[in-house]
Amino acid sequence: MDVQERIRIYLEAYMDEAFSSRLYAKLSNITEGELSKRLDELSKIEASHARFWREILEEQGFKVEDVKISRIKLTLYL
Repeated sequence: MDVQERIRIYLEAYMDEAFSSRLYAKLSNITEGELSKRLDELSKIEASHARFWREILEEQGFKVEDVKISRIKLTLYL
């Protein structure tokens, strides 16, 4: 696998984790009680996964901008 392919895979993993983190955070905000708490925990876990992939990308010399999550995409999941 060449460097470009690895970067593409790492970037896709980063974006997936960042999206999941934001989705769980939004869901946590619209729920209550134990479910809200669990969703918030999942959001934090996914954020740590996103940070992992961001660090890997940066180690490879790839500058990672903050992910812009589509509100439309988030709304479709909600």
